[in-house]
Amino acid sequence: MKLYALISVDLENYVTSEQRKKFNEKLKELKWFKIIELTTIWTASFEDGITKSSALSTTKADVATAAKEGKISKYHAAVQFGYDSSDTFSNN
Repeated sequence: MKLYALISVDLENYVTSEQRKKFNEKLKELKWFKIIELTTIWTASFEDGITKSSALSTTKADVATAAKEGKISKYHAAVQFGYDSSDTFSNN
């Protein structure tokens, strides 16, 4: 069964728009998809059979790689794994 991840990544203050752009581009390159309406939320899916531990290691490595690309020294992230993709909605 495919495993899905939903992450929220908050970059520390004083991150320039260029740093944020490089961070975002790198995460996209690493197969993460930004939920456009939510400024800090990303999703990804992992192949059948991956363990949560391996998915967490990959997630941490991907965020660290993107931060390094953007020359971002501090960030905070949260991740949730599940077997269903995320649903989004708005009030318009």
